[in-house]
Formats: sequence, C-alpha cells, structure tokens
Amino acid sequence: MRVVSSLAVIVNLLLLSYRKVHYNLTNSKHFSFSASAVPEQLQRQMSVLQYFASYMEQHLMKGGDLPSIDDAGQLPLLLLQWVKTDQALLMLFSNGTFQVNFYNDHTKVIFSKPDHSCLLTYINRDRNSYTYKLSSIAELGCSPELQHRLKYILKLLLERADP
Repeated sequence: MRVVSSLAVIVNLLLLSYRKVHYNLTNSKHFSFSASAVPEQLQRQMSVLQYFASYMEQHLMKGGDLPSIDDAGQLPLLLLQWVKTDQALLMLFSNGTFQVNFYNDHTKVIFSKPDHSCLLTYINRDRNSYTYKLSSIAELGCSPELQHRLKYILKLLLERADP
C-alpha cells in the first residue's frame, strides 16, 4: 500500500487548463508556479499529479450522473492524503470529502458532509449515482454491492489506524 501524507497539493485549473499548480506543505507554507516550470524537487509529486489528471480524463470525467457545480469564488480543493491499494485509490480532500475509486469496475464511494448531514454517494458500474444519508444506511442497510465496498474501505481504514 502506498501512502502520501506529508504534503497537500492543490490543483488549480490543472485539469482544465494545465497552467498553474499550487503546492502546500503541511507546515502551511504555500508555493505557486506554472505547470511548465515545476521545481526539480517537486518533479516526482508532479508526475503523480499528472498521472491522476490523465487517469481522470481517460476514465473518470464522464463518471456519474451528478450535475457539475461551478466552483467560482470557492477555495481550491486540496488533496491532503492518498492511498493506493491493489484494488482502489483512496483520497482525502481539504473539504472533508473522502473518495474511494475502485479500479476494476470504476465504481466510486464518496463520503461528504456538505451541511449537518453525513452523506454517502455511490457511483455504480453503470455510472449512475445514488446519495444516501449515512444514518439511513445504518438504519435501513444497503445493497450487497455497496456493503462489500464499505467493508473493504473499513478494513483499510482500520489497518491505517493501527499503530
């Protein structure tokens, strides 16, 4: 399992225009530079970022039936931490969103808290999205397909929590 936890990366317009990258260290120092002028010491991180961007363009941008939201005027989203396993990519973002993308079938499980409710959005193999309150899943259950993914995610999180 590969873990990156010592940095946070903001991708500002990278997926849209590939022009500017913001880099935040965990000590709150902030650097900004052109995507074509990446400092040598950040080349490895930029390679990972370009891999993510390319993968998303090829496989994920058309995923789900959720409407696009205009982010104008909002703070850029930071990728705080990511974990790559043999089955999935787990990502934690600065707005508290936790997203898991499964490789084999391109399904996604997204945990978010846009207001006072904790939500789970599931994007299935057919790229249809379903959003549930976590309290509803706890009370009523969920499909075996989603339950299987939630058990896998829980197992990974518990492994990471062990000292």
